[in-house]
Amino acid sequence: MIKFLLKYGIVLYLINTIFLSIESTFVLGNLIFLVLMSTYGILILINASFFRDVILNKTFLIFFLINLINLIYFLCFHTFGDFEALKFLLARFVQFSIIAGSIYYNYNYYNTNFFRHLSLSLFVLILVCLLGNFDFFSGRYKGLIWNPNMLASFTSVGFAIVLITINKYKRIDILMMSLFLIISLLTGSRGVLILIPLAFIIKFGFSLKNVLYSLLAIILHYSISQLDLTTSINRFSERTVFSSRLDNWNYGIQNILSKPLFGFGLDKYSGETEYIPYFEKGLGRSLTAHNGYISLFIQYGMIFGSIILLLIFKYCISLFYFFKSYSDNIVKVNLYIILSTLIASIYETMITGINEFQTILFWFSLVFLIFHKKRIVNEN
Repeated sequence: MIKFLLKYGIVLYLINTIFLSIESTFVLGNLIFLVLMSTYGILILINASFFRDVILNKTFLIFFLINLINLIYFLCFHTFGDFEALKFLLARFVQFSIIAGSIYYNYNYYNTNFFRHLSLSLFVLILVCLLGNFDFFSGRYKGLIWNPNMLASFTSVGFAIVLITINKYKRIDILMMSLFLIISLLTGSRGVLILIPLAFIIKFGFSLKNVLYSLLAIILHYSISQLDLTTSINRFSERTVFSSRLDNWNYGIQNILSKPLFGFGLDKYSGETEYIPYFEKGLGRSLTAHNGYISLFIQYGMIFGSIILLLIFKYCISLFYFFKSYSDNIVKVNLYIILSTLIASIYETMITGINEFQTILFWFSLVFLIFHKKRIVNEN
């Protein structure tokens, strides 16, 4: 049981985000999350070798540094009575430990079969959503997921994984990509119109094939935009395409300016605070920043937030530079997840969360490539 947790902790963690995103299984998902975090936390405390081999491993230095920043911030601006902040501190530590431990103890699996299994799991999720909700015409399609944007995150990642990791597509692969693409558009998420083309660029580069795909996409865009549906294309074509996000970003920036240096605290990672400038609750607006970078500064302030962002971008840039000429599909899909999350963080609250699917994948891909890079350097 212990070996299984050490090897497949990140798999359980990711699958549980699916349970948490479905209203009918949310309570179960929350229970699994608490059990997983508690079990892994105890495992860390009783296993000295884990602390030595994983937590203090220089390969996972970025996790160690962020945990250290969180601890310093907590000791400076919180008390142990701030239960929500303490929960974030511990949950982030265990989250990073699960990711690092899984890679350290089961690297070969995550370098071979992991993404295939993940894409199949997402495909099954979409089939279940279709069985549970086949209504595409009453608004943005969300299946059984609580939020259409969350479903779009699942489908766009699923599409990219199949597209990038496979060289010779079988019928099942084409079926999976087609379904992922269709559902992505039906969710009405405008972000997929950025993330889907990004997957083609990561896979094929700027090639003739991509030019042809772009022409087909333009034709598809025009055709669907003429229909009276709430798809991603229709929403992208609206004049007010960014109006709601501009309101959210303005809200977030006003929050930052109210506490610019040290922010609102570790427990404010969602970008929502008690300070609401120019907004009133009850207007039907989402009072969150809807931007991962703004949320980070709301949470930590400019000083601590800037340090964390510099760490993230330092590692990301070094990885893209190192792997820029690599044709390995696993490397490519991990680079896609990193880049797509950095882009998506402009219009969604990513990077800061604990139980968000793509955020967890981002941290996994970042550290996996750091680990993979070290192995390549050592072999050479």
